[in-house]
Amino acid sequence: MMASELLWACCSFVVKKFYAEMGILPRSHHGSLGLCLFAAGFHKDSSALAYTFLKAEGFHRLFYCGGGLLEDLEDALHRVKYFIECFPQIDLHAVRDAIQPFIDGKLKTKDDKCLRGVSFRKFYNYEEELFDTTYKFKYFV
Repeated sequence: MMASELLWACCSFVVKKFYAEMGILPRSHHGSLGLCLFAAGFHKDSSALAYTFLKAEGFHRLFYCGGGLLEDLEDALHRVKYFIECFPQIDLHAVRDAIQPFIDGKLKTKDDKCLRGVSFRKFYNYEEELFDTTYKFKYFV
């Protein structure tokens, strides 16, 4: 069961670290999912990245409910490894440029299939350390 939780934690951390570079901190499951799906759209294998995050999130739920098949965990492990390798390759600047109008309120997140229900809230002087790097966050979702 612990393995199922760690699969989700790995994917979630990769998304958190990616957006930390933009000063955005995902603080909820829904926020992490929306941000992941939004950025995944900038990768050539976007459907595989999105599927992996959703699958890992399902394993996160299994951690609390119990269950799951060993074969499913093995498949998810391979997918998560691919996710960890590919997600950081997404063009950070392209994602930043595309998400900025949502942050500024010029576009509504409710009109975006990935960001629906995600709201950007302003942080004031918030810093957090992720693997020996201190990031300054301007927004949380």
